[in-house]
Amino acid sequence: MRALLLFLLALTCNSALASRGMFQALCEDRMAGSRAIVKSRLNGYRIDNTLSFRELPAKSQKPAPVNGAVLGVTATKYATNIGYSAHVMRNPISRYECVSSQIEVTVSYEPTVIYIGKEFLPGTCAYREILAHEMRHLNTYFEQLPKVEIAVREALVRRFNVKAEYGPAGQAQAALKREVENVWVPFFTAQIKRADALHDVIDTPQEYARLSRVCQGEVQSFIAPNGQTNRTP
Repeated sequence: MRALLLFLLALTCNSALASRGMFQALCEDRMAGSRAIVKSRLNGYRIDNTLSFRELPAKSQKPAPVNGAVLGVTATKYATNIGYSAHVMRNPISRYECVSSQIEVTVSYEPTVIYIGKEFLPGTCAYREILAHEMRHLNTYFEQLPKVEIAVREALVRRFNVKAEYGPAGQAQAALKREVENVWVPFFTAQIKRADALHDVIDTPQEYARLSRVCQGEVQSFIAPNGQTNRTP
C-alpha cells in the first residue's frame, strides 16, 4: 500500500512537472517578450517680462534671498508619464501563469518659462546679463533630460529584458502595479532631480556678487537704492 501511494505521488509530481514544462514551452512560443520603451520630451521655453522683480520670488522653488532681490527665475516642472500592462497566459492544471510585461515611460519638462523682472527692458545691459544667467539654468535642465532618458532606459531594459516570467495565477497585474509604484516611480524621480544639485553650482555667492556689479550700477539703480545685494535663481 505504501509503495502504491509513493508511486501515485511520484506520478502526480511528474505529471505536474511535465505540464509545467509544456506550459513554459507554449508560453515562450506564443507570448511576446517583455519590453520597455523610454522617451524624453523637452517642450521648449519662453521668456516672460511682464512681472516685477518683486513678484518673482513666488515663481521660484528656492526661498527668497536674505537682504537681496530675485531678478530672474527659470521655472519648470518635470512630468513622468508611465503606461504599463501585463499580458498573461494561465495554466489551468497547475494554476500557474506566465507573464509578458510592457512598460512605456516618457520623462519631460513642462514648457519652461524664464521670468525676468519687467524693470529690466529687453536690449539693456542688465536684461542681457540676467538672461544669460537664466540661460545657464535652462541649458542645465535641457542637458540633463537626455541623460535621465538613458539611465531610465538602461535600468528598465535590464529589468524587463526577459522572454517571460512565471508565478501563481491571478497575481501578475497587481505585482506589476506594485513594482511600478514602489520601485520605478521613486527611481525616475531621483534621476530627474539630480539636476537640482547642478543649479547650486550656478547660483554661487561669487555669481551673485558679479551680477550686483554689472552694467555700471544699472541693476542696483532699479532694485537696491540702499545697497542690498541681488540674486537671480
